[in-house]
Amino acid sequence: MEHYESCRYGTLIAWAEELDHDEIVRFLTTNLNEEKAANTKLDTIAFRKSVNIKASNAA
Repeated sequence: MEHYESCRYGTLIAWAEELDHDEIVRFLTTNLNEEKAANTKLDTIAFRKSVNIKASNAA
């Protein structure tokens, strides 16, 4: 899910840049950085706990 959110923020940032909305770009960039940090934490948990392997084997 974090990947989809990051993609959306990236698109919104590009649009805001095109429209010269610097304050919105800063706000969206902060949110994008938070999403990236959350994604990194989730990846760490998934790899450390072998969540991906367990889910794959259960399927």
